[in-house]
Amino acid sequence: SSAQSHLEEITNDMKLRSLLAYSAYGDIGLRACEIQYRFFLSIMSHYTKDGASYPVGGPSELARGFVKVIEKNGGRCFVRAEVLSVTSDEIGRNGKVTGVSIKKGTGGDTLHVKAPIVISTIGLRPTINNLCSKIDDNGMIAGSILDEKDLFSLRNRLDELEDTSGFLYGFVGIKGTTEELQLPRKNTWLLASDNLDKVYQESGESPDNDLAALFLGFPSAKDPSY
Repeated sequence: SSAQSHLEEITNDMKLRSLLAYSAYGDIGLRACEIQYRFFLSIMSHYTKDGASYPVGGPSELARGFVKVIEKNGGRCFVRAEVLSVTSDEIGRNGKVTGVSIKKGTGGDTLHVKAPIVISTIGLRPTINNLCSKIDDNGMIAGSILDEKDLFSLRNRLDELEDTSGFLYGFVGIKGTTEELQLPRKNTWLLASDNLDKVYQESGESPDNDLAALFLGFPSAKDPSY
């Protein structure tokens, strides 16, 4: 059952329900009516039990930590390396993934990185359409590790899936110290209305409609090393 149905059982106060539900949208891009209640509770308990946290040195420290572990265990990390395609030893269902082709820097040279397993985190649609196959401007297959029948079957199924919500981030530099500007460590959410379902739906219908929510955060106020 959805988080929304449980919140409606708990209270009739729409403002209170929106205050409880907005964090789910901000964290995973789903409204309370779209998220399972138990998943919603796990998000809430994350904040109420231990509170939110921020890495000293900024989010890039998380990546640095990952790189150290990966390289310590024999792996390699590539930066500024565009992934061009997933490669296989044979086209079709009998083929086995052999790695990925990447573009080296700005020179345009292509490098094949061998790997028995490839994990894509860019989403199912761009993985199938951009990495496992290439479709030209006329909708024709320009190259694929899948056979034509399977590819178009997958593409038809992908067309049935709804797009998830997207977020636009803007990073602004402000002259002055945290103390001078009195910047808060907490995050600030600005909601267009207490009726979150309504404003979320309307904001997605047209770019001319008001934004459903805005989020403000000040990393320099959270990071003691800044």
